[in-house]
Amino acid sequence: GFSGNDDKLFFLFFMYMIELKKKNHLSAFAYYKNFFDRISAHLGLAINNDGAKGKPNYKAYYKEVAFRKLYRNISNSESIVEKAHEIRNSNPLSHSSAELIDSDTTYEDILKSISDLSFLIENKITEL
Repeated sequence: GFSGNDDKLFFLFFMYMIELKKKNHLSAFAYYKNFFDRISAHLGLAINNDGAKGKPNYKAYYKEVAFRKLYRNISNSESIVEKAHEIRNSNPLSHSSAELIDSDTTYEDILKSISDLSFLIENKITEL
């Protein structure tokens, strides 16, 4: 498959599942967002051939621009990606600002963001 040899990808998803089971929503989101970024790089290579030397360009997927390009044909994708970046950048496990602690973001918002990101991945996989 397009990502079958990426142990790091599977590790991130595995850790997401463990943290989700333990109801550690902040760490589950941190792992899932990193999984999303990494699998997006794989999808970008497979669909748009936008890798580096035939390998996924993981560094390109630190910026919203790469996600906009990859998911542009899916409605609402821009706001889904924006929301995920907002949560990631305020998550105390990912960013020193730790603004999520003082925000109105709920666990339901975090779980919805994960669900929305999964929707984007599933849509892109159907293009393979």
